[in-house]
Amino acid sequence: MTSSSLIRLNVLIPCYNEEDNVEPISKAIAAALQSEPLRKRVGDSLDYRIVFVDNCSTDRTWMRVQNLAAINPRIDGLRHAANYGQLLSPFMALCQSEAELSVLISADFEDPPALIPSLILAQLDSGADVIAAVRREDQESGWRRLSRRLGYRLMGKVSDSQSINGFHGFGLYSREAVQAFRSYKEVRPYIRLLPTYLGLRIHCVPHARDRRRHGSSSNNLGTLFELAVDGIIQFSGFPVRLITAIAVIQWFLSLLVVLAMLLWALSSGLSPQLLVSLLTCLGVSFLVLIAGVSLQYISRIYALMSGRPSYRVAATCGHLDGLSVVA
Repeated sequence: MTSSSLIRLNVLIPCYNEEDNVEPISKAIAAALQSEPLRKRVGDSLDYRIVFVDNCSTDRTWMRVQNLAAINPRIDGLRHAANYGQLLSPFMALCQSEAELSVLISADFEDPPALIPSLILAQLDSGADVIAAVRREDQESGWRRLSRRLGYRLMGKVSDSQSINGFHGFGLYSREAVQAFRSYKEVRPYIRLLPTYLGLRIHCVPHARDRRRHGSSSNNLGTLFELAVDGIIQFSGFPVRLITAIAVIQWFLSLLVVLAMLLWALSSGLSPQLLVSLLTCLGVSFLVLIAGVSLQYISRIYALMSGRPSYRVAATCGHLDGLSVVA
């Protein structure tokens, strides 16, 4: 792609209750796209739009997006009909982009807008389908850094697709990558593992994660655990294989214990009721584990086979150029 050809770029910003970040993030992105290295490379051929994707916020986020779109022709807005969560919302926003290049970035400044020019230049140089922004440094507590590293390592071990350590979705996606994403059918698409699962060409750009500017994150240990389960369920047969292996081992050990207890009872006349009770509890707990994992798969199958719409846009603002809106 030469500097003389028009480069259409959509900067997609999923947001939920980010009323104080909407205006600052739009200004920061616009300033970043005027950086000297980027302008020197592409000149005036970059035609960009900033698209806020409001996940049915309960504060004044959508009102502020509408106000910005009314005065800035480069700003568009999509408002979801419901809160679709932090997996489906950014995925569907990305799938509606028709631009040659699309950047997915959070609204809270933890993903630095100043990195966007580096993502664009890396794509122009490498021609990769996905330019993954990879966190190398975190301004977080020690236990959160440790848990994040352990989480990425565990995902890499159990997933059938290779995980990109430090990548959570922030990055640049080519039109070809977006088209590949559209073919992926899932009610809670785990975008972090999709590039490797789909066999896309990936180039990584490291960055230091910034602190959130305003508001507070909705993530906690419960939501992070839920995200980890989503990734494992979608991209790994490890739970099924593990349960099968445990079941075989448990059956064999239980058989040996029962035979040993029968011999003990015959020789000493003692009742093995305590041990039998423990074995029963172990068996019941394992059955509960099987039921939990099985229900996860069954619920996904039901959601995919039910035919119900998984996503709807309730309102829009701006010109919506470069978007294929599912309303």
